[in-house]
Amino acid sequence: MIDLRGLTKIYKSGEEEVYGLKDLNLVIAKGEFVVVVGPSGCGKSTLLNLIGGIDVPTKGKVIVGGKDLSAFNDRSLTMFRRYNVGFVFQFFNLISTLTASENVELSLKFRKITGETAREEAARFLDLVSLVELKNRFPSELSGGEQQRVAIARALAKNPSILLADEPTGNLDTKSGEKVISVLYSAAKKLDMTTIFVTHDLTFMKMAERVITLRDGEIIDDTKNTTESSLAGEIG
Repeated sequence: MIDLRGLTKIYKSGEEEVYGLKDLNLVIAKGEFVVVVGPSGCGKSTLLNLIGGIDVPTKGKVIVGGKDLSAFNDRSLTMFRRYNVGFVFQFFNLISTLTASENVELSLKFRKITGETAREEAARFLDLVSLVELKNRFPSELSGGEQQRVAIARALAKNPSILLADEPTGNLDTKSGEKVISVLYSAAKKLDMTTIFVTHDLTFMKMAERVITLRDGEIIDDTKNTTESSLAGEIG
């Protein structure tokens, strides 16, 4: 599904070159739930930005679904992001004047789903994150964890092949964070969606099928859990 070959990203800081990623090679299979860990500045967000088509590599290839994103122009990358990638960020980025359901419906417009069908679909995705009973509430009426779950439902509603989550629990307490990751894992598995979850919080490592550790732009460890994820029981 995702094949990274010799991936290198160099940033300019005055006359100095700073490596975001260094000659990184990685293959992620369809439907995998992968956690990427490492200290701040190790290249986690850079990795997501390159896979998601937000940024382009200095060298190397990003191959997703057999297509080499490295060769895409700006318009092609925009179309790729719009129809193939769901993003979840640390900040929820919900529209305050719209209800939970209406925020999710925004993503459905990309799929040309509107009206009553959109409301029904929005309810389905909110149900995936255990929040359908709060579909008519505004963001200000929801807790931080609930807002993040709405943001996840909104990302899922695009029906992407890849879900990228960049520190989605960064603004949450431990209990809320665990609930968010639980519903994210459950929904991704039900939809057979390839998911890459970036975090600096090592407590979430036990929840992954596979843990990739980055340091200074390089993979220093790539481990598949030999035991069933602790979240597997959440899937009904």
